[in-house]
Amino acid sequence: YSSSAPISSHLAAGLIASKAGLPWVADFRDPWIGNAFAKRPRGLHAYLQLRIERRIVDLADRVVFPTRGVAEGYAARYPEAADRFVVIPNGYDRSDLPSQGARPAAAHTDGRFHVAYGGSIYGDRELEILLDGIELLVSRRPDVRDLLAVDFIGWLNLRNQAVARSYATPERLGPMLSFAGFLPHREAMARLTAADALLQLIGDGPNRGQIQGGKLMEYVGLDRPILAVVPEGDARALLRELDWGICADPTPAGVAEGLERLLAAPLPTRRADPEGRYDRVNLAMRLAAVLDEVVDERTGPVDV
Repeated sequence: YSSSAPISSHLAAGLIASKAGLPWVADFRDPWIGNAFAKRPRGLHAYLQLRIERRIVDLADRVVFPTRGVAEGYAARYPEAADRFVVIPNGYDRSDLPSQGARPAAAHTDGRFHVAYGGSIYGDRELEILLDGIELLVSRRPDVRDLLAVDFIGWLNLRNQAVARSYATPERLGPMLSFAGFLPHREAMARLTAADALLQLIGDGPNRGQIQGGKLMEYVGLDRPILAVVPEGDARALLRELDWGICADPTPAGVAEGLERLLAAPLPTRRADPEGRYDRVNLAMRLAAVLDEVVDERTGPVDV
């Protein structure tokens, strides 16, 4: 079993499987060719990447993907291998979540509605679109300046650091924003649990609809309301399936509308995933079934 990134894990596993005569499951947690955040290779580099990816897909007994959109993209590129493709999504681990998702009493005492984002922001436009949307909402409803706080927990690239500094001035959105940077996972999860709602942020662009994000699954496990500022695609499909959260277009107008809906929405009275479809215990059982299948195909069923 191999999981990428890095893609070299598949190369090592493929070599071992070939030499030892063992079945092999290759798990792409992110797409390689066509990754929305990767610089597009050209010429010989692009040719070699495609050759290597094709060889991985051809030789693996099963190829696992985290979303249906990613699997469909690979099936379009390698239709002859599509019957060996499996979708096992990201999930949440209940034992890793503070108080099983319960929000602490009096989590914030400043009277504001706190929306938290937990994770890195890789894209160059997402943060600016979000903050433009907050400014648009404030221009329409000045009272929101004293009602809303947005807390960022995680890494920003250099451009987004400059964007954050520009918007965090007192005359703009300063009192409404906080940027904590990287924190230990337990502390970051505690801050997310303390929030009134959680934010997923994905800009529009090629292949961005295939992005669901591990953080979105942790949000689901925390049972907090979710504002998903995302393009049409796998993230929206997940929230529709669960009938959870508010989806907004990744534009300033979409952000302003989504935040206004979020502030007016009643608090949920149930769990986000009551059946545990995305609990990692159940997802691990699905992966175990895939491992059993590839062994049985090579050796026949084994009585345990």
